[in-house]
Amino acid sequence: MSVTGITFDPPVYEQRYCAAVQILEDSRWIHEIKKVTEFGCAEMRLFQLIRRIETIENILQVCSLYFI
Repeated sequence: MSVTGITFDPPVYEQRYCAAVQILEDSRWIHEIKKVTEFGCAEMRLFQLIRRIETIENILQVCSLYFI
């Protein structure tokens, strides 16, 4: 449980990953989206999911943790 007492099931980051993959695999966009940029990718979990989408040609990972 968080400090505010609010919890999400599944966790919000998992919901976000699922939504991103659904959009990237949607038939309306599958041949339109070629590049993906992820901000805040320290654990590279989203990368593990989207690297298997054959129509994605470029994936840019930006982690601000290393720019401190």
